[in-house]
Amino acid sequence: MSTKISKTAHAFVKKAFYTPPQKGVHCSSIIKNELEKDKPSMIARFGSTEIKAILYPYLPWPFRFYLKNRIFSNMEILSGFFPSNEESIRAFSKLMIADMKLLDILGSWRIEEGLLKKYFPAAIRLQLSELEPYLQKDPWSEVLENKKILVIHPFNATIESQYNINREFLFADKRVLP
Repeated sequence: MSTKISKTAHAFVKKAFYTPPQKGVHCSSIIKNELEKDKPSMIARFGSTEIKAILYPYLPWPFRFYLKNRIFSNMEILSGFFPSNEESIRAFSKLMIADMKLLDILGSWRIEEGLLKKYFPAAIRLQLSELEPYLQKDPWSEVLENKKILVIHPFNATIESQYNINREFLFADKRVLP
């Protein structure tokens, strides 16, 4: 029963709020142009569990009641978010909404983004796969050469080590990891 309700709600939200993002060969140029500007850039995506947590405080009471345990549990188990309680989820949502105004490019893949687009009206929405430079004929990542890159990830030390040791063996196109 809950799966049917969830699918019905998903279909309604998609029809009412979803606009497909840009995709295609021009997307690599959009990312390159953004990264070549003389300013910091935020290119990001929303996580599946995180976007639901962002929306949680703004849902009508019956939806919050129905989804609360699932959202809180998923944030803790799937996202490693602690403590997963009413106060911290609300603070997370508030912080994420405040930071959305800084988005330059959004790797788009969630229909719930339509409910939040008023918070990032200037961001360019690209299909999420367009953010993967190794899938592009002309990889946007070549413009990262000699730039400072911030990697936020629990395995950042492993990523840095792999980059320094193995990057030349990973991709035939050397522009992917300059």
